Amino acid sequence: MKTVIRVVQSWPRPRRGRFIPEGGFEYFHTAEGLPAMRFRWQGLVLSGPKATFVFPRDVVQIGRITEKAAESAARWSSANRTSIAGGAGGILTSLIGAGIGAAAARTSNITGFSVLYKNPDDYPATFLAVASPDVVDEIFRAVPEDKHEKGAQPPEPSQPTEKPKLS
Repeated sequence: MKTVIRVVQSWPRPRRGRFIPEGGFEYFHTAEGLPAMRFRWQGLVLSGPKATFVFPRDVVQIGRITEKAAESAARWSSANRTSIAGGAGGILTSLIGAGIGAAAARTSNITGFSVLYKNPDDYPATFLAVASPDVVDEIFRAVPEDKHEKGAQPPEPSQPTEKPKLS
């Protein structure tokens, strides 16, 4: 079974050029052992070529999102896909489909993260994604520390302060 990274939100999109769309993308390791995912660029109207996103190379900035935010984004992403797919049957069918999609979304044992990257036209874009905790941890270990969002770092242990002595 293939390991999948699910891009659950691809917004804001770049001002110009292609972007990484929402969807499930194959997670793998490059020949150098770097974590990566295969995807197809999406343009305003048409799909673009297939590509590989190598996390340590292509990330401009990466950060973790809360577990609650990851679960919510995964549910809404599933609801939105189901709603659009069922849209031909009318509003009621779309709402029922969205509810079923949100309820059926697998949200246990996932961790979320956000990525800022530059598209081939050098415009910034972002995506939110979810994957298993071990995959997300592996990605964070591979991406250089200077690309980690500062809030994503565990707090440094602080030295206890000494009580001032009264004389």
